[in-house]
Amino acid sequence: MRILLTGVLVLASFSVNADETSKDKCIEIYQAWVFNMVLEDVCEIGGVASRKIGMMAKSLCDDVLTEEDRNKYSLEVASAFKQDILKMGKENLCEIEVPRYYKMLETLYE
Repeated sequence: MRILLTGVLVLASFSVNADETSKDKCIEIYQAWVFNMVLEDVCEIGGVASRKIGMMAKSLCDDVLTEEDRNKYSLEVASAFKQDILKMGKENLCEIEVPRYYKMLETLYE
């Protein structure tokens, strides 16, 4: 899951022009959205990041990713997250990821 969270941090560090949004960038944005939705649910923290990234995903990528693509990448993220919970346990995972989540939120608002 570190790759996905790192993707969120990279995503937050630059602006994306809708005319230049590639499929790879949309996959990254969409996976960041799903990752944060799952993290917010599992660790019972707000919903700020997933809402903000979800708005970006919708406005930039609705015409780029198909429903099949979105389902595929959603399942990949959910599966990886589940594996992390099985390996680390919910409490340990949240203890590690929640501070990163809040740090990432800071970069979304810079």
